[in-house]
Amino acid sequence: MSRESNSGSDKPLLPSLQSAIESINQIPVDGESVQRVVDKASRLAPENTELRQDQKNNWKGKLMFRSAITVVLAAVVITILNVLPGNVSPVFAQVQEALENVQTIQATSRVIGPDGEVIRSMQAWVVEPDLFRQENSMGNVMVMDLSARRAMMFNREIKRGQIVPLYDVEQARASMSELLAVVKGADVDESRLVREYSEDGADYLVYQVDASEGGVAEVVVNRVTHLPHLIIVGGENGSPRVEVSDLKFDEPMDRSLFEIVAPDGFEMEIIPRDDDVDDSGLVLKRDGTFGEIGFGSSAAEIMSVFGEPTNDAVIADGSEMRIINYDPRGVTFKVSPEHGLVMIQLLFSDPSFPSRREFGGSLESGLKIGCNPVEVATTLGEPDERRGLTADEPHGSMAYVTGDIRLSFEFINSEAYGIFLTWTPRGDDE
Repeated sequence: MSRESNSGSDKPLLPSLQSAIESINQIPVDGESVQRVVDKASRLAPENTELRQDQKNNWKGKLMFRSAITVVLAAVVITILNVLPGNVSPVFAQVQEALENVQTIQATSRVIGPDGEVIRSMQAWVVEPDLFRQENSMGNVMVMDLSARRAMMFNREIKRGQIVPLYDVEQARASMSELLAVVKGADVDESRLVREYSEDGADYLVYQVDASEGGVAEVVVNRVTHLPHLIIVGGENGSPRVEVSDLKFDEPMDRSLFEIVAPDGFEMEIIPRDDDVDDSGLVLKRDGTFGEIGFGSSAAEIMSVFGEPTNDAVIADGSEMRIINYDPRGVTFKVSPEHGLVMIQLLFSDPSFPSRREFGGSLESGLKIGCNPVEVATTLGEPDERRGLTADEPHGSMAYVTGDIRLSFEFINSEAYGIFLTWTPRGDDE
């Protein structure tokens, strides 16, 4: 059984608010500065705060701008902000503060389609600040130990996986917070208390906060603990929504969940750490020259320079193209059986690939992974092709084409996460 209440226009002014207004009404008048203060209060307390126009005019006619009165007016505004749902709510800051003190987190995340069907789900366990584990509905498991700078990934179905070095600890730590990122990163000034309800003996406040990419998230918070109970992101216009539920904080956890040890009966590849590589001087030129290799180089020539790859696989599309990854160096090569090296990819670190390190070198223009669209356009000029990268769409790409060579930048939140140099030999369909 639950009870629910909404903000509404029939709610009377609270006694403390009415009393404050009446006190202000007793004071004689002055000036322009008062008008600015009243206008600000009016913006913070829109129509549904029940501050009727005649009361606002009363303020203008009877308020003297003195420091003592400013304090009284501030108290009125704070009262409005804290008690009337539907308005800016500084109380949401308490939610962020409560999360700062949490040591352990358990949660379930589900992607739910418009018809209510669960598309995929994931469970996560976090011990701040260094331990993380997640398991998804496809049988994939990831464990990270940031203090040891190691990670383990495996699939329960095929019983195979890897134990890898973890290079970008800060990026990995950011990924640990993704479940609650919409709460931790919310703008307190834009949060809105929209309703409240009780269920199973607990009282909850429901806030709306801005989510990434212009969406809105609904955050249900326990009134007593100030901790999230349910988070809902998306779902507008028939799109899938993400629900984070079953949230538990500061409950004991079995530390064996976070051990970087191969499960019994699993085939695990152990990738050694490579901390000696310094690619800061490695430069990719527009003609495909990349240190001692370049477009047309064979797989054997690439390996003779870069050593044993992290992965070397043939694409299963009949093209016989080989993908050769060097995760600790943030570099991937695409090799054609006919033409040799035809693509060089420079990559950023990615929590989904804990063994990958951000490429440390640069283009000959000086541009690096992480550059933004303005820097690219300033350095290389306006692109031949452009997608996204507007005020409403911070993701997208920019591409520069010179003959049979294409240089492209892929952006997330206006930061280049991938730089791709591709050679398409004349007459080649690739």
